[in-house]
Amino acid sequence: TQRESFHYHLGRRLLKNSANCDMNGDFLFMIVENMNRGTDLKLNRDEMTQLARLNLQAGNEAMSTSGFHSAAKYLQQGINLLSKDSWIHEYDLTIQLYDAALDTYYTAGQFSNFEVAVKQPLTHAICFEDKLNSYHHLVRFLTASGRSEEALETCLSVLKKLGEEIAPNADIKSLLAEASCVKQMIRNSSIDDMLDLPKLKDSHKIAKISFLSTAIRCSFEMNQVLFAIIICRMVKLSLQHGLHSISADAFSLYGALLTCPTLSDFDEAYKMGRLALMAIDRLNAFRMKPNVFLSFYGAIAHCKEPVQASIPKLLEGYEVAFALGDMERVTGILQLYAA
Repeated sequence: TQRESFHYHLGRRLLKNSANCDMNGDFLFMIVENMNRGTDLKLNRDEMTQLARLNLQAGNEAMSTSGFHSAAKYLQQGINLLSKDSWIHEYDLTIQLYDAALDTYYTAGQFSNFEVAVKQPLTHAICFEDKLNSYHHLVRFLTASGRSEEALETCLSVLKKLGEEIAPNADIKSLLAEASCVKQMIRNSSIDDMLDLPKLKDSHKIAKISFLSTAIRCSFEMNQVLFAIIICRMVKLSLQHGLHSISADAFSLYGALLTCPTLSDFDEAYKMGRLALMAIDRLNAFRMKPNVFLSFYGAIAHCKEPVQASIPKLLEGYEVAFALGDMERVTGILQLYAA
């Protein structure tokens, strides 16, 4: 305990001395590592809450540099430091820790930790909006676990609560109606016109497009008509209410959809693909780059460009996806590259 006390107080002294400077990177990790060694000491409630916040900060910092396993360790420690009534007295900290931890556990493949953690916010979060991130990760987990039907049911249920009802038994006629509506919306709009649309600021609409994006991943293998309808809904939402970083993915997916025999419109497909590429920079949508590159260089570009020109771009998308820990896109790009 003497050694534990030494490390804890060393960390506190370093923390106190850092009050007037930015605390990040290795210096932050040094502070938190030292203080964590003193968690078996009799810390009071305020000290434990402070250390939980520091572990959240360290976890987010580690995630930003692709240190997924280190991030998981910090975030689990932060959760362990929470009091039994933290959902009442430290609600914001608690929801932030669980949100970050679920993302990290999924990315790091720590599925047993994930299954335990996901139940907490779904049970204790005080409003539906605060549960959305947990539902998002739950659907990803269910899909990755081969439980696609359960994932899709969860998606449709959440979307209904968000006011975006989609019939699970939608047919090709419904898809053609949705696609026709989108086609009318973009018919007389140039790429610049669409890029100049306002940014999406309504928090409810942001939640809706975020979960539509989540629904895409689990619907592709289960129900491709539903998959296509969800893409159309994302594009419509973007054009009607404003652009979000997810809009870049929506535009590229819609472009890929237009290369299918049912909708076959290669000129419009290429236009939407170019729009998606330009939207990455305009919307600061770096995280969407692997998605957009996979759709554009995998399904659209060859309509107008030599296939060989897509290979370097696919590799670029792979590198970004790998750095982000997006294994779904890593796998998808590798499959295309190998083909």
